[in-house]
Amino acid sequence: MIGVRRPLALLARYQIKATFFIPGVLIGTYPEVCANIVGQRHEVGHHQPPAKMTPDQEEAGMVRGCEAIRKLSGKIRAAIARRPGTSVAELLIPTASSTKPSSLPGARSAM
Repeated sequence: MIGVRRPLALLARYQIKATFFIPGVLIGTYPEVCANIVGQRHEVGHHQPPAKMTPDQEEAGMVRGCEAIRKLSGKIRAAIARRPGTSVAELLIPTASSTKPSSLPGARSAM
């Protein structure tokens, strides 16, 4: 996250918006950097850190990460989330009824 300051400055200079995938745990570790990303109106998605987890553990981590993004951004839920080892086509989105993510239509499971 420390290396994000220079790209943020470049994005601001050229008025470019970007999407940042941030593990929820880093929001608590680097709150100023994450607040700067949100303050510049970039989109923030949750990135599940790589780890050997059961499906229930992965879901709990995804919910915690999305909740951290919600608190940071003030949005009802994170717009997007990403599992480790997945491509952009395999993004996840939380459902409208909860913070629990669900796969995008047509996305392959990363499990």
